[in-house]
Amino acid sequence: MRTPPLFVTALSLTIVANTASAEDRTYSINIPAQALASALDALGRQTGLQPFYADGVLAGKRGAAFKGNYGKREALDKVLSGSGLMYTFTGDNTVAIKGQDQGAAETLAPVTVAGHADYDAVDPYSKDYAVVNASTATKTDTPIMETPMSIQVVPRAVMDDQQATRIEDVAKNVSGVQSSFNYGDEGYDFFIRGFNTSFNVFRNGFRAGDISGAPGTSNLERIEFLKGPASVLYGRVEPGGLINLVTKKPLFSPYYSLQQQFGSYDFYRTTVDATGPIGKDDSLAYRFNFEYLDKNSFREGVSTDRVFAAPSLTWRPTDATEINLMLEYAHVNGGEDQGIPAIGNRPAPIPISRSMVGNNNYQTADNIQIYLTGTHQLNKDWKVRGGFSGYWNDYNLNYLYHGNLQADNRHLNLIPIPLDNHEQRYGLYMDTTGHFEALGAAHEVLIGADYYLKDRELPLWFGDTIAQDIFNPMPIRYDYAALRATNPATALAGEEWAGIYFQDQITLWEKLHILAGGRYDWANTSSAFSGISKADAEARLDDRTDEKFNPRFGLLYQPWSWLSIYGNYVESLGANNGRNSAGSSLPPQLGSQYEAGLKTELFEGRLNAPRWPITTWPRKTFRPRISTRPILSTRWR
Repeated sequence: MRTPPLFVTALSLTIVANTASAEDRTYSINIPAQALASALDALGRQTGLQPFYADGVLAGKRGAAFKGNYGKREALDKVLSGSGLMYTFTGDNTVAIKGQDQGAAETLAPVTVAGHADYDAVDPYSKDYAVVNASTATKTDTPIMETPMSIQVVPRAVMDDQQATRIEDVAKNVSGVQSSFNYGDEGYDFFIRGFNTSFNVFRNGFRAGDISGAPGTSNLERIEFLKGPASVLYGRVEPGGLINLVTKKPLFSPYYSLQQQFGSYDFYRTTVDATGPIGKDDSLAYRFNFEYLDKNSFREGVSTDRVFAAPSLTWRPTDATEINLMLEYAHVNGGEDQGIPAIGNRPAPIPISRSMVGNNNYQTADNIQIYLTGTHQLNKDWKVRGGFSGYWNDYNLNYLYHGNLQADNRHLNLIPIPLDNHEQRYGLYMDTTGHFEALGAAHEVLIGADYYLKDRELPLWFGDTIAQDIFNPMPIRYDYAALRATNPATALAGEEWAGIYFQDQITLWEKLHILAGGRYDWANTSSAFSGISKADAEARLDDRTDEKFNPRFGLLYQPWSWLSIYGNYVESLGANNGRNSAGSSLPPQLGSQYEAGLKTELFEGRLNAPRWPITTWPRKTFRPRISTRPILSTRWR
């Protein structure tokens, strides 16, 4: 097995730490143009400020749009610019907003405030469905209404209200995303805009892949769905898009939750969520998420028993530096569900509960994942980030595979294929973001590099075919131990990707947003199969190397805060598509997309129609390319 180069681990652990006093602390702020009252609320969520003011002071006034890293006073100056208002700090975080004619010494009369409470996006008590910002499309914290890509976010509040326990339950909220066949909740795979994601689900921006046992939603903060080619920032991504699972981070305010769920088919699920500070200096916080799941299925012989634990730590040695460490462990026992066979293009007329294999399909899996990320604010405009991920998976599967239905449309060929999987993956990224103004335009730039390594060894055995009568199935008790005692076949697979990327988000006149960027990839894939031995498979390994530059351009005009008109052009690079009949590797899949559409945000953000399609244009090239088309979706809060 290959291991990541030493510099990979070393680079991911390098975080520069400068000392910064509390008075000099800066905040990453992104405030769209909007009513001044709403802008002050957003500023409060992002900085902790608590502004108060008398009735009518803000009437008819609008806050200026701005983004960047600012101290509290600088941010107030920005948001109040041109309003004719002034402010006075009455405490560390409380500030009085008043008109120029009220005088600096005037004390505001008490006011009664009533209405809907605003929550921070990660507040566990938040009931907000609307998510203003997302990072998956740009790797920066950018308002969705200013992002010239199609992106939708499902927050924790929606998962809680729907009591969603699986990722595929959450995906039902998003148009153009459909769960694939996952063998009875033994993995997760999706179709996005008609293209299979090939298990390219991401976790905190790292490739998660085909995780056995399909860990649920217990430690997820939100799920971001990006439509269209996205390999410019992430490397190999299928043309339909990607799904990024954003996990819960430790909080410095204590919170504890215990939940017990019951359901049909002996469904029992227990979850624990505990978080809070460690010590009294507010520099270290923890979080612990736990899940125990035990359930059966409407299908005979299918069950799942899962234990999942995710401890995490956040350390802030200074106001400018944050380091996060998270560990995930899952142990899963379960039986795979292969469905029922089809006769022609229709399911066979047999009871939906019937299983062709009985209790003979059984899997035991252990998954371990570790994530180490860090950020350091160099100054108010520039920030560096880095991250490292490791993934180790071992599972053992006893498997009666559904083969073809015989000519009599009655007897199904079952093929015993027990297998083991030994897999490891490593990911690394390092990037820099910065803000500056040039030629009358505001720029937010991103420059970075990443690396990904995967090794997989799959020993498997092939037994003699068994004919099963689907209308009168016979009990089967297959002796897997005897088959495993024979010499196995071996499949080997590996991937190694490295890329550098850049991006510039340009804002003109506070209404026109331009995105331009690109990525250069070096991709190596290898695979081999041998029915003789592992050594023979290693001798047959066939490496293929591809490299390519992929550009991305986007344009968005926001005439009003509730309407955005956008268009984009994107290219993507996928891995090679397996082998041809002669055994030679096929060229990689290439994708391109032209897209134009509208985004609307009505009723104070409660009704979103983020992708009213206008048109798309296909493009031909010397290799197969795929054009995707945006799909309309609405979400009501």
